[in-house]
Amino acid sequence: MGNFLWDYNEQGYTSPEDKVFHSTLQFIKAEYNNNVYDTEEELNNAGSLFRWRDAERKEVYANEGDGVGEATFPVGTMLTVAIIPDAGYQLVSFGVNEGGFAPQEQIGVYTFEIEGGNFHLQAHVTNVDNEVNAKNSDAIENGSIRFNGNEQTMAIGTARLDIADEDNLSDEQVAGFKEAAAGYEVQDVFDVSLFNTVFKGSRTESWDTPVSQLDNKAIITLDMTDDLKGKEAVIIHETHNGDYEVIDASYNANNNTITFETDSFSNYAIALRDAPISSEASSKKQNPKTGDKIYIWAGILTASVFGLILGRYALKRTKK
Repeated sequence: MGNFLWDYNEQGYTSPEDKVFHSTLQFIKAEYNNNVYDTEEELNNAGSLFRWRDAERKEVYANEGDGVGEATFPVGTMLTVAIIPDAGYQLVSFGVNEGGFAPQEQIGVYTFEIEGGNFHLQAHVTNVDNEVNAKNSDAIENGSIRFNGNEQTMAIGTARLDIADEDNLSDEQVAGFKEAAAGYEVQDVFDVSLFNTVFKGSRTESWDTPVSQLDNKAIITLDMTDDLKGKEAVIIHETHNGDYEVIDASYNANNNTITFETDSFSNYAIALRDAPISSEASSKKQNPKTGDKIYIWAGILTASVFGLILGRYALKRTKK
């Protein structure tokens, strides 16, 4: 028989190589002696060939710490399991006794063969940042995306936001963006595609699920390649039904970034116009400083006195 343990907690019963942090382990199917076992009753009961107990991340077993699971299967069993990472985490390496797993088509699902003795289920799950890939855009250098904490479309794994310049717009699309940008000039149009990503046991391959619509608005920040100081910006979104909506955007001159909120992913455009001069700046430009006013009035007074003296002098000469 082959046995292995796993532990969902950092302070638990098993050794470090048996830890399965920030994820959930599930048994899907066992194939043994040309038979397939894929129901709960077949896979886990007293009379079954296969037995396990899953801690379900909260159960406590006597003297074994919190969140410990174990399983026993006959040698030669082809076992299919799923390891599903929590939101913000990824499975960056996965194996049993340093052997590899074969990822299947379903997200988080792997198959391996049971060997004799004790197995060390080496599933290393770690925190991974959301990724923004802007290598196909001349206008956007980098960026970030932040989700609402209750966003169910991103309940596992992480996000990848792909940004690419859109150079193949139809005449209708060009006209739609220009009309929506009234008062602004369209500068750059780009496609924004969102994917829910789950690593296939390493950082080199992943399951990527396209997400066109979120349950809640996400906050997107784009690092611009061109300096937009002195400009006002809006974001124009081509919706999935072909309409165009204007989204307020916030420009950070210090970081040269544009930030906006959205729950939909498709074509976007950045539209700009010159920022109006503020009333304070306009006042400073039109009105001289207080010190300048003093000098002006002093000059006028001096000129007036000097003129009066010259007038009196001329009058005296005339009388003589």
